[in-house]
Amino acid sequence: MVIEQVAKACEAVSLAIRRCKRDNINSDLQEALDEAREHLRKALSELKDTQSDDRKFYDAILKYSLSKKAELGDNITDILRFMGKDR
Repeated sequence: MVIEQVAKACEAVSLAIRRCKRDNINSDLQEALDEAREHLRKALSELKDTQSDDRKFYDAILKYSLSKKAELGDNITDILRFMGKDR
């Protein structure tokens, strides 16, 4: 999953920053790593927000579709049972 990969990259950058500080490695490298970590954190936050919005959107579509099927007289229990068979 993309979110997991970004989170792992963020952790790797954090470890590199700690090593730079511990071993007194070039401050330019530390600054670049700090900037990279900040970009990764922003990307991770945006991905989480997008995933949450997508989930809400598809949940709303599903609820609407099921309510329309119920209005047409379809048995919702049968539909849900059918959907569960594919898993």
